[in-house]
Amino acid sequence: MNQKSIALIIPTFNETETVCLLLAALSSQLKAGDLVVVADDSGLKNRAALIEMCNSSISNSELRLEFSFADVKGGRGLAVRRAMQLVVNLVPEIDFIVECDADLSHRVEDVLLVIGSDDSKDVVIGSRYLEQSSIMGWPVSRRLFSKLLNGTIPLLLQVDISDATNGLRRYSRRAVNELLNHQIMNTGFVYLSEQIYILHRGGYSIVEVPITFVNRTIGTSTVSWREVSKSLIGLIRLLLRRKSFSLK
Repeated sequence: MNQKSIALIIPTFNETETVCLLLAALSSQLKAGDLVVVADDSGLKNRAALIEMCNSSISNSELRLEFSFADVKGGRGLAVRRAMQLVVNLVPEIDFIVECDADLSHRVEDVLLVIGSDDSKDVVIGSRYLEQSSIMGWPVSRRLFSKLLNGTIPLLLQVDISDATNGLRRYSRRAVNELLNHQIMNTGFVYLSEQIYILHRGGYSIVEVPITFVNRTIGTSTVSWREVSKSLIGLIRLLLRRKSFSLK
């Protein structure tokens, strides 16, 4: 496994059960001193229970667990960015920051694969659409919609990647600093595309690795059609403001 220092960000919204299962599976695989940040937007009601259950799920007593809370749901992108800022403030010397979903759609072995990928790359994307990748449990309609998005978004952004919307990624410290230097435009899941756009235009190295994506079996997706439409509008605004992202 990669011996660099790692911070893992897990954005959550009413996903206490699955995030605890993920922490239980991952904690023994991470190194002493690694940091996990649970970025929760579920509100005040279940906050104490989330903290207690997450802490009890971790088998590695030397793994550091922190929480980043919002009183209302601000969107996946905003939760991840908030947690990135927290990580940089807490551990300014961190080597890599990783993000993954809380719903168990990202398998532990694939999270570890992304963590342990080539150290020289600024961004590693766990991709659902490489030749060796696979998707398990999605209905045909979901596959078609995702494929359409991930064919259209890279084309619009002029970025040569196959998966612009999957949330399993690893960023170098300098890539995270670059992202934090730009004002966030899309607070939902399309912030994933915004991140890649900023880093691509900044000349940062990006690589994809194949994963097996598993449809969630506990709970329901928090991505609504309203969020999709708002995010696509935000993507158009991003393209209109592309001159503000200077090439290196």
